[in-house]
Amino acid sequence: MLVLIPSSLVLLISCAREPTKKEPLARNGVIDLSDWDFTKDGNIKLNGEWHFAWRKTNPPATINELLAQHKNKIAVPESWVNHPHPDQPSQNLSDQGFATYLLQIKTNGQLAAAEQPIGLKIGTITSAATIWLLDAQGNILLTMKKGVSAQSAIDEMPVTLPQAQGIQKTSLGELSLLIQVSNHLNSKGGMWLAPEMGHISRLNQQILNDLLTSVFLIGALTIIGLYHLVLYTQRREDRASLAFFMLSLTMATREMMTSRFFQHLSIGHSKTGFEILTVIEYLTMPLITIAMSLLVLYIVPGKFFNWWNRTWNLAYGIVLCLFTLFTNSVTYSGALIFYEMHIIIAAVITTIHLAHASFHKNKLATWLCISLSVMIVAAINDILHASNFIRTDFYTPYSFMGFVLLQSVIISQKSAHAYKKAQHLTLHLKDEVELRTKELKEKTKEALRAKEESEIAHNETLIAKQESDQAHREAVVAKDASDKAHQEAEYLKEKAEIQTQKLEELDKAKTIFFQNMSHEIRT
Repeated sequence: MLVLIPSSLVLLISCAREPTKKEPLARNGVIDLSDWDFTKDGNIKLNGEWHFAWRKTNPPATINELLAQHKNKIAVPESWVNHPHPDQPSQNLSDQGFATYLLQIKTNGQLAAAEQPIGLKIGTITSAATIWLLDAQGNILLTMKKGVSAQSAIDEMPVTLPQAQGIQKTSLGELSLLIQVSNHLNSKGGMWLAPEMGHISRLNQQILNDLLTSVFLIGALTIIGLYHLVLYTQRREDRASLAFFMLSLTMATREMMTSRFFQHLSIGHSKTGFEILTVIEYLTMPLITIAMSLLVLYIVPGKFFNWWNRTWNLAYGIVLCLFTLFTNSVTYSGALIFYEMHIIIAAVITTIHLAHASFHKNKLATWLCISLSVMIVAAINDILHASNFIRTDFYTPYSFMGFVLLQSVIISQKSAHAYKKAQHLTLHLKDEVELRTKELKEKTKEALRAKEESEIAHNETLIAKQESDQAHREAVVAKDASDKAHQEAEYLKEKAEIQTQKLEELDKAKTIFFQNMSHEIRT
């Protein structure tokens, strides 16, 4: 079963789609899109090496003025905490601060010749940003805002919602993309996803597709979770349904947070709103892990797995929840490795437990192990895809949904089996009653026979007890007679001893008398 994970990874890598045309990368702050056809080649991510100015909020200007202000380079996408400090090369940049990114784009006049409007899509930037697209003369072709970027935490308003906007047409072939970024509420500031250029209709369709997928997942998870909550209220002993409800609810909540569902509804566009949504997002990680482990435990119990859940998994998860609630966003986001460690260790232990149960012919464990392995493979695929190591797609949301559906089927089958059993009893109630009555009569007869045998044995025991008591009384009488005879024998013995003593005294007196008489005669 464990072979499924590496084999699936090999399959994903081998089946990863190759781009129809190699995407150019930015080098030394310049990306050349002169040969890129947005209609044939599709959208392009502006990955690569950008110009960078730390703790600078440089405003729009001509390309030469901007180049003079941005003398450092930085990789995009990447957090700036991994970048050396320009004044202290031995140290990296701090997690909190502000900076300006600059990228020169060579287009060969495609914006003016394009049949469909070209646009720019901005993904995740931590935590706020202001974006300008300029021509070589410094004219503004596009302006976008993701919250309010600022030089202090008080003035910053973070928004991480993906946005797309059309670019004003221009015949000039060289453009400048200027992005001011500030971060005071996260442990890793910078551009986590590179901006993307392409037809504005495609970019907007991507955002809409992602949102609709998230809405579908949220709705499906919520409905399935509520369904299993109803199952639990009807059968309180079915704790697997309760654990499944908790898992579905936390997964739906996490999807709301990661898809920026509330921000799409214009909720949370403030510092306080951002902090609340981020706290909920981090809380879902240990809660999902706990709910998943409890679900597996209730479906496929095990002595060691139960001990591990109680002594480590649950305790560690509660500690992470308390840590998230009582620290600020910079602190707990900087401790992301501990949340990931909780998830990874739980996934490994759970997979080993299910594989062991599968080895012992447990079918439920086999299906659970397969679905969990698919989720692990999908998560690894998403990491590799986000790192541009392979070119596939993001599959984790779909694997989550597949896992939920499979577990729903398993739990529903258990409920259906109980329902069929009840229905069978209803349809064949008379036969069942007669069968049970016959069995009861047979057991009653056996009980009566056993009772008679018990009474006979009891009577025999009473007779034996009476005989034993009679023998005991006779033995007591015999003992009394024996004691009386013994006493009489002792009395006669004492009387004989007294008579013997008297005879001895008479014999002695007689002897003395004859001795005296003999002496008198001689004298």
